Amino acid sequence: MADARGSDFKLYVKRQTNDETLATGNFEQLPVLSFGLGASQGLGRDDVLSAGIGRDGGDPYLEGLEVGGNAVVPLDLIRTGMWLTLLLGNPTTSGTTDLTHVWKSGATSLPAWTVEKAFPAVPSYDSYLGVKGNTLSLDLAPTGPANMTVGLLGLSETTAGASIAGVPVNLPLTRFQRPSGYIKKDGATLGKVTGGTLNFTNGMSGVRTVRADNRLEAVDLGSSGASGDLRVRFADNSLKTQAVGGTPCSLEYGFSITATKSISFLFPRVFLSRPRAEVNGPGGIELPVSWQAAYDATAGCLMQVTLKNQTASYT
Repeated sequence: MADARGSDFKLYVKRQTNDETLATGNFEQLPVLSFGLGASQGLGRDDVLSAGIGRDGGDPYLEGLEVGGNAVVPLDLIRTGMWLTLLLGNPTTSGTTDLTHVWKSGATSLPAWTVEKAFPAVPSYDSYLGVKGNTLSLDLAPTGPANMTVGLLGLSETTAGASIAGVPVNLPLTRFQRPSGYIKKDGATLGKVTGGTLNFTNGMSGVRTVRADNRLEAVDLGSSGASGDLRVRFADNSLKTQAVGGTPCSLEYGFSITATKSISFLFPRVFLSRPRAEVNGPGGIELPVSWQAAYDATAGCLMQVTLKNQTASYT
């Protein structure tokens, strides 16, 4: 029997028709850098008295089932739209050959995936029912490939000796690169930024009920939220002045390959924290600025993501 290796691992996903029913047919194969979705159940200590075992502990019991984990995935031209649909719901799409897909936070219901972790060398195949996207985070830096981390929650895990993914579809990978990234404030490019982070959450939680099949009942939506930070070379007091005044601004994080191949994360109403300039040596000084997004009535959301590519649909 061969050992499982990451180089042999395959990730297959397909959208479900509803939260309760496993998807069937041919799945999509998705590229990842790491994939931590799995089921876990801790052991609880059972301190039974008067059982004839003295001070020694008795048999432990299983705690409640948890199905979750993070996927670190490349930010790419095609498949990022699939992850965004899982996180935000169906986009609004316009165009013919060159298409523009727009997602907005705050949807009242979100889709679910059937996910399969395939270890063909063993062989072992773990399938997950009702997987939903809870969190999203990404970094901006001057160099390197762009990745994002997606936090996932699911209902159950089943292990089998054969795949349920049919004949998986594996599309070409076109990566966004960090050197093509930008940050805009109120529509204008923000200069002297050395790095930044973006974090979004759907505020999801698993619902555990009494049932014989040892799975979660549902994954509930909570309040959406977005926050992040910027590291900016200290050259003027404009960010500090805006933070002290409590005036909201818009922030946009984006990456571009060409005019028709790009992605942007827009937060139309953002509040900045008051930065503190620390001097730690003779070199340049950076201002660390944290921010938090709020609902914007004009945009109808607190986060809007726009992906331009040649993919016809993400529904």
